[in-house]
Amino acid sequence: MKNAGATIVKLIGSEVCGSTLPLPCNSPITDKDLAEMYSIAKKHDIAHILSSALINNGLLTASAMENVYREQVYSTLYRYENQCYAFDKVCDVLEKEKIKYIP
Repeated sequence: MKNAGATIVKLIGSEVCGSTLPLPCNSPITDKDLAEMYSIAKKHDIAHILSSALINNGLLTASAMENVYREQVYSTLYRYENQCYAFDKVCDVLEKEKIKYIP
């Protein structure tokens, strides 16, 4: 892929802003491109957003990288649920001990 970074920005922009995808139609995204984009996104901890954008735009169909991207979404959901659980436990302890805090 000539400019994986620019494609990542366009994909994430479409996902975050809910806009239509401004990708050129003349160049399909190959498995090699998906692997390169995943590597870049993973380094910046935005692979879950990129995964969601690719899934929502139907760009992962019949791709060898589909499971890798889907696993990233599941992993992020798991991490989020663990953080929420830990936060609730901390809040419960603070409330039990009558310690003032701002949640």
